[in-house]
Amino acid sequence: MGKRLIGSVGLKPGTDTGFDLDEKGQIHGYTDTQFALPVGDDNQVLTSLASEASGLKWATLTDTNTLDLLDVHTATGTENTYTFTSNEDFDDYSNFIVIVQGGATASLQLQMILNGNTTSNHAFSREYYASGSITVTDVSSTAYYELASTNIIAGANSIYAQVEIRLNDNDEKYAQYFCNSQYYGGVRWERYYGMNSGIGTGDLSSIQIKTSTSTWIAGTRICIYGYKTA
Repeated sequence: MGKRLIGSVGLKPGTDTGFDLDEKGQIHGYTDTQFALPVGDDNQVLTSLASEASGLKWATLTDTNTLDLLDVHTATGTENTYTFTSNEDFDDYSNFIVIVQGGATASLQLQMILNGNTTSNHAFSREYYASGSITVTDVSSTAYYELASTNIIAGANSIYAQVEIRLNDNDEKYAQYFCNSQYYGGVRWERYYGMNSGIGTGDLSSIQIKTSTSTWIAGTRICIYGYKTA
């Protein structure tokens, strides 16, 4: 033979018992004898599997932890409330991420409500940074989560807010949230930590983003992501 293969019994002339591969993508292997493993399908990966005669198998890569884009909503300029519900099984998601990018026409708060629950069982802490100092405020017994206050949305301001909703793995009750928001016009930001003790159904069924007054600027965009687990 004119070629030497990895896996050959010997590399000296006359002792090479290997063979030429003759198809695109073949891989030379060995069990109790040498063999050519054919190439797998598009986007498959080669993995070890003891139950296979070759000890190898081409398999489709499955990612059991994925971040799915569930919805994108763009405000028309006359809205002050957006509610996300889905045909997806919310039990398949451990966390949700909400991104709000845009602005409002007047001074207002940006708020979030889960499962339509507006009873006074929301509590959160807010850190507000401006002019080189941080102010910490603790709030309890409210009917919503706060995502940005009038400190950030003081009127016709462009803002960015990113929210993470973390669910209890057992029954999804007592959802926690974390939020960072900032004012695009200057060095001014807020950070929130909080929870809701009022979700009693055991399932997260809706995520609502709303304003305390006025409306969003046309083009304000709200994106909902879900972190899916097997």
